[in-house]
Parts: sequence; C-alpha cells; structure tokens
Amino acid sequence: MARARSPVEDVIRSRVEEHPDAVWLKFRDETYTWREVLSNIQRAANGLLDLGVRPGERVAIMMGNRPEFIWTHLGIVFIGALSVPVNTSQRGATLEHILTDSDSVVIIFEDELRDAVLGVKDRLSNLRATVVTDGRTGEGVDLTIDRLFDQPDTEPDVEVEEAVGGAGIMYTSGTTGPPKGIVATKYDTNPMRILIESSGVQPGETMS
Repeated sequence: MARARSPVEDVIRSRVEEHPDAVWLKFRDETYTWREVLSNIQRAANGLLDLGVRPGERVAIMMGNRPEFIWTHLGIVFIGALSVPVNTSQRGATLEHILTDSDSVVIIFEDELRDAVLGVKDRLSNLRATVVTDGRTGEGVDLTIDRLFDQPDTEPDVEVEEAVGGAGIMYTSGTTGPPKGIVATKYDTNPMRILIESSGVQPGETMS
C-alpha cells in the first residue's frame, strides 16, 4: 500500500542508512542503535495496526520518560495517526475531558496510572482499547505493551495518503479553563539546532 512518510520518519531512515549501528539512545543501562530504533518503531506501528488503529485516529499516551514512549509515539506517526501525550498527573474530570476531546481510540499507560484511567474509561464513548505498561491485563485492561510490540519489524501495511507532522496533539495545563488541544503540525528543530551548535556537541558525542 502507498504510505506517505513524515519528515521525522525520513530523518530516522536516513540515519539508519548512514550509520545503522551507531548508538542514538542511552537509557539507564540500555543502549539503542539507529537500526534498533527503527525496528522498535515498526513493531509498535504494526501492533497498533493489529489493534485496529487507522490513519487519522488518535492514540493517547500516559507514560513517563522511557524508550517505550518513543517507540509508541513514533509508531503512531508512521501509520498516519495522531499521538496525544497526556500529562501523567491528570486525573478525574480533566483526564476524561482530554480523552473525550481528543477522540482517543486507544490509551497506553503505565500500571501506576491504572486506577486513574479505569476511573474514567466507561465514560469514553470513542475508546476501543486500553494498553498497560509494566502491568497485567484484565479488569478493564485489554493488552500489555509487550504484546503490542510482539509484531514483526516490517513495513507497516497501511495506506497513508497524507503524512502527519509528527508532533501530535498537546494539551494545555487548563489553568484558565478546560485543557485545550493544540495540534502541532511539525517539529520545530531550530531551537534544538541552536542549542547543539552553541554547546559545541559533535557527531558521536552524547547529550543528557
């Protein structure tokens, strides 16, 4: 199937072609090369497709800083869907509002947030599946993230007519009213480029 690619996907693929075995991510005691980055993203993308997510649909993510967040977020981008990162401190009516307003069809969350997610799940008419990280299925949870990622690292078989920008829908803090969804159509790489240039970081060096 024809699949339009986003600019961020093109960057990842070019890095894989240029230096597939170079390390891109270090997280605690783990390292990930560009080849492994692409493999994990493709597994996430195929898992989402297997779950029924299609281009244009929204997938909410409630996770802290961890590699699975990256694979999931970019897997969503690869299949032309929209990522909805949700602040892990959100609860109750505010969380319900964000998930309803974004029309999220799947939510992927850490196990410590199980009660918060399940507390609003039954009021979310568009939600079709729940996926937990570091937890078990049952009692309202449909899938583990390990099962979601248990897919081949092949090209996602989905037709994407128009690639998404890659940044998804970000919600405001809601200090003056309900949180508002801001559709970010692309990554603004200029601030990062300026930071890297001013810091003198060279190719192959590490930033933390």
